[in-house]
Amino acid sequence: MRRRALAGVLLLTALVGAPPAQEASPAQEAAAQVRTLRKAGRLDDALALLVRARATAPRDELLAGLQGLCLLDAGQAAQAAQVGAEFPGYAGAEPRLRTLLGRLAQRAGRTDEACAHFEAALAADGRLLEPALELVRTQMLAGRFGAAASAAARVEAIQPELGRKLAGDALIAHAEKLMGQGEEMLGLAADKLAAAVALRPDERELCEKLLDLQVRLLRFDDARALAARAFAAPGARAEARYWEGRCRAGQLDPAGARSAFDEALAADPRHAGAALELARLALDAGDFAAARERLLPLPASPRDAARRALMLAQAEAGLGNDAAAEAALREALRLDPDSTKALYLLGRLLVRTGRAEEGRALLDRLAPAAPAPAAGGER
Repeated sequence: MRRRALAGVLLLTALVGAPPAQEASPAQEAAAQVRTLRKAGRLDDALALLVRARATAPRDELLAGLQGLCLLDAGQAAQAAQVGAEFPGYAGAEPRLRTLLGRLAQRAGRTDEACAHFEAALAADGRLLEPALELVRTQMLAGRFGAAASAAARVEAIQPELGRKLAGDALIAHAEKLMGQGEEMLGLAADKLAAAVALRPDERELCEKLLDLQVRLLRFDDARALAARAFAAPGARAEARYWEGRCRAGQLDPAGARSAFDEALAADPRHAGAALELARLALDAGDFAAARERLLPLPASPRDAARRALMLAQAEAGLGNDAAAEAALREALRLDPDSTKALYLLGRLLVRTGRAEEGRALLDRLAPAAPAPAAGGER
């Protein structure tokens, strides 16, 4: 009993002696309202409130940062820059002011400065989504895709699904950049795409892009394993058999490839990819009539239209139908003006059929242009 009484006295003493809870300052209350208004897209109301709040607290860094950010959101970049100019060389720890200065630097193309401000904002408050997103965006715009993927982990800690999407975007962009640098970089590009697929395994188009690259690189075990995971559902049998056919064709097994493509078409008679591959096998075997029979009924899909036109031209040429071959080649070039194979075949056909000048003009487009001599002569 005495112990309970003593405990009650101690609790009462603690409550009486405890300092009163601090009330939010007018600036903090205004900032809280502005954040709510900005989130709701009510930028005019937020800016009006900020003008009043900053009139009594012009050097408040939080209010200044919020004002500049709202101005940027409203498309008033010049006014936002004026707010940022009030804090030259700012090295403080207010995250929203840092975010504003980072976004201004980003707009001006000062990538390193922008990233430093966003990093400082996140160091001050790692829960803020805006500087984390802007850090990823800045690195992406600068072509620093590895750094962007790393920065996306900061977003993932706040919003996991969004962070994984951004990391995947960075990895895909990195892969595409590598693919544009030549055949020797395709392996590294495939590794980047594989990392993106691990983050976003349910994206069919992404899986197909990786599968195509794996087949080109002769990584057939990897391709088969990915196809088995991506197309495991009963309704995806056509895709599964199509990629098995691609692997068989890459392994120089035309009979096995043909069988797999036939199975894909049995599962989905409209599978254009399988029909195109069967037509290609027929062309490789010199069976131009069978190739033409496969190609003519195919619908004009934007994805495969240029390839279909080129293959149809080869089939028509093989059958001696020069006019039909020429029409198909011109269509292929209309769809893909940079197709070297279509340029070559059409140029050869025109020369052979008595239109040498036009044909040679097309063939000349295939020759690499000689580099211009440097000023002062060759070196």
